[in-house]
Amino acid sequence: GMKNSDLSLTIVCPFDVQNIEDDAAKLSRSQKKAAEYVGKILEAVGGDSYTFSQAMPALISYEKKRTRPTPWNANLEIGRDISIPISSYIKVVEVKTKPWKQFVAKRTEAPVRCDTIYYRNDEKETELERDSTVLAYRYGSTLVPFTDENRAAMDGNKGGSGRGLQVLGFTDESNIKRHYYMGDKTSYIVARKGDNCAGAALSALIQALKKSKMVAIVRYAFSDKSAPRMGFLSPRIKERYECLVFIQLPYMEDLRRFTFLPLDTNKDNVPTDMQLSLFDDLIAAMDLTAVDINGEPEELFKSSQTSNPYLQRFYQCVQHRAMHPKDPVPPIPQHIADAIKTPKAVMALAEPILQKIASQFPLEEVAPVKVPQDNGVGPNDHGKDQVTNSDEPAPKRARTDVSMADLVATATTKVDVVNPVEDFKKLVSSKEQSYSEVCHQLEEVILKLFKDALGRAAHGKAVRCLRAYRQSALEKTSPDLFNTFLKKLKKLYSGDQDDVWNLLKKEAVPPIGKKECEQSTWADSEAEQFYADEKHNAEKEPPPAKDEDDLLDMM
Repeated sequence: GMKNSDLSLTIVCPFDVQNIEDDAAKLSRSQKKAAEYVGKILEAVGGDSYTFSQAMPALISYEKKRTRPTPWNANLEIGRDISIPISSYIKVVEVKTKPWKQFVAKRTEAPVRCDTIYYRNDEKETELERDSTVLAYRYGSTLVPFTDENRAAMDGNKGGSGRGLQVLGFTDESNIKRHYYMGDKTSYIVARKGDNCAGAALSALIQALKKSKMVAIVRYAFSDKSAPRMGFLSPRIKERYECLVFIQLPYMEDLRRFTFLPLDTNKDNVPTDMQLSLFDDLIAAMDLTAVDINGEPEELFKSSQTSNPYLQRFYQCVQHRAMHPKDPVPPIPQHIADAIKTPKAVMALAEPILQKIASQFPLEEVAPVKVPQDNGVGPNDHGKDQVTNSDEPAPKRARTDVSMADLVATATTKVDVVNPVEDFKKLVSSKEQSYSEVCHQLEEVILKLFKDALGRAAHGKAVRCLRAYRQSALEKTSPDLFNTFLKKLKKLYSGDQDDVWNLLKKEAVPPIGKKECEQSTWADSEAEQFYADEKHNAEKEPPPAKDEDDLLDMM
């Protein structure tokens, strides 16, 4: 009956049924008879038996309940005329714990419902209804609102031909670099169950890809409303099945580009033959494919046999709290703590080689280089007791931490149109150039932005530059540079019909008067009347024509 029903039998008992002679002296007469009957049953149905000591290691880990896999059914389209019905099964995906939920303390049967109240960001903190709010996207300094209708129209078709897989072309498998693999899952793609034509067509594609060592670049969309993703299909052929493996590929925006100096630029970084040989020996000693465990070679840390220590610890604590709610959380068991540690057998082989490596690469403690504090003393000023006129405080300590952005970033040497405000602030704080020279560079950038054909987008950046210029002039007590430049802008653009001048009047970046800075030569009344409407009979100077250098600078 068990054979006909395709069932398997596994028996766990205190003694070894298959080697009963070894434990015969310890067993009673009834146990011996039971062992004989069990042995005959296992032999008849082809079952297995294990002792408690053999079964305990297999039961020590928590396992998630297995569920029947649900396929994602779609079509694999090649060109306009070929469409193969396929089913996709998730093969690898990160398992996450269920999210924590809020409950009333000491009453876990009473969940908590969260409610959100919206307030206006003003002094009165006026309460708002949810219907009176709208989602918005910050585009620079502008908030772009999107209503539910706008979002539905935007999400309705995210750029594609609907759900499914569309083959874009084929490429050599060597062109798919290992670091291109991305996404949160790996899927196996097989022909739709019961469709023989689909099975034959997909098998032909798999065999052709395997023979030519090629992969297919595809467009993937889970549903009609999903954003399209790019991935590749590689062939996988085994004795019992064949399929295509789908892995997502990055777009251009997903790639991070870094530039590092080669290691061989410094001769001290070039390893010797002895050093290379030692690391070859270390890799061979720490080979995990055939580690001697109890006299038998065994491969360690296989993904199919290595449990997630975080999940094991989580389930252990949940089980303990469920059974003993008043007890504290138990300590971490040794088998969980050792889950992803270097095995003792591997460490024993690697230890002597590591000692040799330590002697070949001696480590010396290097004292941090003390950078002298910049207290405003110039390079030609000697002596420790000189007084600076700068109002900026000296840095408290030298910066010793260096980020990845600092390593790959280029030094700022001039104010550029890309990030003019940041460039201006860096150059002013670095004091490598005179303040007047840095201000002159910012003025040139502002003029270029006002002449830019992009219009409002570039003009808004120019206004932000003006505000940064004004703030810096106040901090440096050098208002005349800023006021003189404002007067130049008024001469160039003043007039009711000029968009630049109307923008300046609207944004109201005023000159610096004596009330704000005593060093200013402008009276407060003169500064207040700067944007007053005037009739200009004088003809405006025509703006200079853009040449190729201006266009290149703006790029």
